[in-house]
Amino acid sequence: MTSAITQDQPTRPPERTTPDNEAQESGVRAEEYLYRDESRLQAGSQLTSRTMARLPALVRRSLQMAWRVDRLATIGLIVCQTGTGILAALGYTRMAIAKIQNGELYSEMGWPA
Repeated sequence: MTSAITQDQPTRPPERTTPDNEAQESGVRAEEYLYRDESRLQAGSQLTSRTMARLPALVRRSLQMAWRVDRLATIGLIVCQTGTGILAALGYTRMAIAKIQNGELYSEMGWPA
């Protein structure tokens, strides 16, 4: 025999425990949960000058492969990336000049004007 209370309530499926639920319940932010095994710290500690010396060769190989696959797209990408870098540098320069002229840069840095 069942009571009226159990008959009116729909049965709920069991809640699954996911990493997101665990992180929220324990009060840990999602970013901290993603890196809780400290793999990014290991990656940073394994980065040596010898590994950094390999980067130009890796970039060269990547450009060679891209050139063989699609020359026009490679040229377009290089032009766009160069243009983005130039425009960013000009924007930062203009911002710095404006802040120096207004005297804001010195106050933000804590330097005497």
